[in-house]
Amino acid sequence: MKLKYKPSILKIIFTLVVVGVLFGTLIFSLNENNIGNDMSPDNDYPVTVLGVKVTEAPQKIVILSPFIEDILHTLNYENIIVGRTEECTNSKISNIPSVGYQDNPDIKKINSLQPDIVLNESSLSYEQMNLLEDEGVKVFTFEKARDFAELGKLYTDIGSLLGGSNTGYKNAAICANSIYLSIQEINKLIPEDGNPISACYMYDTKGTVVTGDTLSSNLIEFSGANNIARDSTDYKMDINLIIKQNPQYIFCKPGISNQIKQDPNLLNIDAVKNLNVYEMDSKLIEAQDNKLIDAVIFMASIMYPELVT
Repeated sequence: MKLKYKPSILKIIFTLVVVGVLFGTLIFSLNENNIGNDMSPDNDYPVTVLGVKVTEAPQKIVILSPFIEDILHTLNYENIIVGRTEECTNSKISNIPSVGYQDNPDIKKINSLQPDIVLNESSLSYEQMNLLEDEGVKVFTFEKARDFAELGKLYTDIGSLLGGSNTGYKNAAICANSIYLSIQEINKLIPEDGNPISACYMYDTKGTVVTGDTLSSNLIEFSGANNIARDSTDYKMDINLIIKQNPQYIFCKPGISNQIKQDPNLLNIDAVKNLNVYEMDSKLIEAQDNKLIDAVIFMASIMYPELVT
């Protein structure tokens, strides 16, 4: 489904990105650097991130996570990637050697690439860690942000690690803040009529949904809806409670909209009765980069068609 956006939306997004770059209005202040630094603020290294001290800028890195790949793309650090997992599919690094799959990377292959650091989102086994550490490779495990404050911290941690506690930190903070400010401004365009829309994002018809302990839930709220699963956690909500909450709009993983529409248990939900079930790429709702803006625009434009032409 292609939507044509009114100039006002695109103009606001562009303006806010520029404002973020020029003035550095941050989720948290540039002057309150939370990254450990053993030297003057004018120096970038050494820097301590996640309790690990790095004495100089990494020159070769391996990434084992697609969401970290997205952040590195946003921060322009793709030129130092020497290895990736199969899940990292950005065309800019498609010619970079693969080290297998995220859940079981080839440690020997990683070591053969002689990286300075490995960036991961899930813990490696004790044996895998030892094999890397024996070769002097430092491993940093980052978790996905669950809200915008954590997104800012995630960006500045990675920025400080790869670009230094001053330069890298500031550039990363500005990038994260530009995303946040753009989403805030889109939210300001949402009409206020006193009757908030209710919505959810479903991965299946069994109760796997975007819950309130995720950044994804924030996106639903910023797009102008109350997430019916805001009080649930761990991507689980009782299907009977979903029916009781009766969402007006359902966004869902591609390929399951017909399942939702045809499920006899869901036929009386307003979203199903009114044909307001929309497939939405899970890469948008789960994003940790500029695709966060795309996700909010997509949902807001569906629920508030007056925002599009």
